[in-house]
Amino acid sequence: MTDTSVPSQCFMDHPEVDQYLAELLPVIISESDRGAILLGASQIDEQLKKFFEALLPQSTSNNRKKEIFSFTGPFGGLSAKLDVAYTCRLLPTALVEAIHLFRKLRNDLAHKTIAFDLQDHASLVRQIFASVGPGVDVGVSSATAMVMLENAISQLLTMKNPIDQNELMFKDREAVLAYIQDHTHHLSQLESQRIKWELALGIGLICGYIIYIRNQLAIVIRDRETFAFPKFEPRVAGA
Repeated sequence: MTDTSVPSQCFMDHPEVDQYLAELLPVIISESDRGAILLGASQIDEQLKKFFEALLPQSTSNNRKKEIFSFTGPFGGLSAKLDVAYTCRLLPTALVEAIHLFRKLRNDLAHKTIAFDLQDHASLVRQIFASVGPGVDVGVSSATAMVMLENAISQLLTMKNPIDQNELMFKDREAVLAYIQDHTHHLSQLESQRIKWELALGIGLICGYIIYIRNQLAIVIRDRETFAFPKFEPRVAGA
């Protein structure tokens, strides 16, 4: 039986994923709903570009790279990258299909002038992550709840006392949790933002998956001419 589950302990350990979580995740969350989708798709596209760059022969010139990844080149668009990855079996089919779903969502909103509310597409966003692998949508949802709560606690712990600005509003984590429990409107506010946080974290997971596979393929290919042969030397029959 083929294991289609997402590999563990690979997404949060890579420096590129750390950079995403530290820099891009807050930006996506602060974006409009439309902007969050567009920026997320752009980040996935960028990781796929790096994915194929890592597989190029080491002798590839910079000009050749520019041609390959230019807008009119064979890897110019997200759809083209996904089609090559699928045809050459470089990425799992489930991951390719999940990114295609996300790409279609991006294309749909890009051609609409009406207001876009991410909450109206919450089921599709979660379907995208469910398509990546068994339980991925549940994992993203659970991780989102924890990350959002920790973020809220961190912010409240830095809040100044309105009566005495030299004092903090809360003395410790337990005091913050007690406050949140007594003021449930904070939880309601968090819940209203949840789908965008799920989107941002899910994009990070997809990017981490791409990075993981990229690194595994790079180990295999190394200095080989192709995946099939260390050095391809065609021979004429009878020679």
